Amino acid sequence: MSFYLTGNQSQIRGSAVGGIHIIGSNNTIRDNQIGRITSAGSFNFIFNNEAGSMALIGSRNLVDGNSFIGSGGVGIWMIDAYYNTITNNIEVGGNVGIAIGYANPGGSYNIFAGNTVENACLYGILMQNGSGNVFYGNRIANNSGSGLGLGGGRVKTENNLFFHNIFIDNTKNFEAGWNMNLSNSFDSGAEGNYWDDYLAKYPDAKQSGQLGVGDTPYLLYDNTADNYPLLNEPDLSVAVPALPKPWSQLSIMHPEIEPSQTPPPQNSSGSSLNQTAEPFSWLPVVAVSVAFVVVSAAVVYLKKRKR
Repeated sequence: MSFYLTGNQSQIRGSAVGGIHIIGSNNTIRDNQIGRITSAGSFNFIFNNEAGSMALIGSRNLVDGNSFIGSGGVGIWMIDAYYNTITNNIEVGGNVGIAIGYANPGGSYNIFAGNTVENACLYGILMQNGSGNVFYGNRIANNSGSGLGLGGGRVKTENNLFFHNIFIDNTKNFEAGWNMNLSNSFDSGAEGNYWDDYLAKYPDAKQSGQLGVGDTPYLLYDNTADNYPLLNEPDLSVAVPALPKPWSQLSIMHPEIEPSQTPPPQNSSGSSLNQTAEPFSWLPVVAVSVAFVVVSAAVVYLKKRKR
């Protein structure tokens, strides 16, 4: 059974359903067991759920502390998504852990922090279009394809920042697609990421003058490299460094949502699943379903292409 809801300031809590599809703003989805979540709107709080997958459409939403396990497709799929905060989630299994864009506007100016992405068949993280996104403090591990796939789609993947992440036990830690841009950054100017194959690729690398950082850049593609690769896995349980400029402006763009922030309590007008829902528009859900078919085909194409 699936529920289709429209409206604002609703709370969906403590349910076990096949799917929850919601359109609106200032809604809370928490503590549920769900096959699939579709959220289209702004200022929605999605946390502490157990789900197979989620499609997120909209801006300034918080997705925190969820488990996405056993999905056959994509754990978290960002579609036309901007200024969202994705923190402390666990994605296990499926084809792709986190996907941003394909044949549609992907996502820009989103923050991904403290997430664990593992055991994906094709990609831990796949970003085919999007800009201004920041990934830090994430663990990308044990993916049988690539830990991170970057590039492709109709819009260039550019001006994204990756630092203080752990890439470990992936078949390949990084894969560059097409339509790349040299403006992506893989370090903050002070520290980069931990790549478990760093010393295998650069056996002569030594610690630089900066404690815990290798003196040889880790090349990703073309002339783009992690200039401050970490020699040891960072402790992701502690606070990570502040975002460097110009990405530090993202904290200003997310004033209402901070990582691990508890969503505000619902007011007396909050509704639940056992109440009558407003008429539901099928258009976003149909669009997402069609897009899932398209992205699945794209993933298969990319897999064949890299062979």
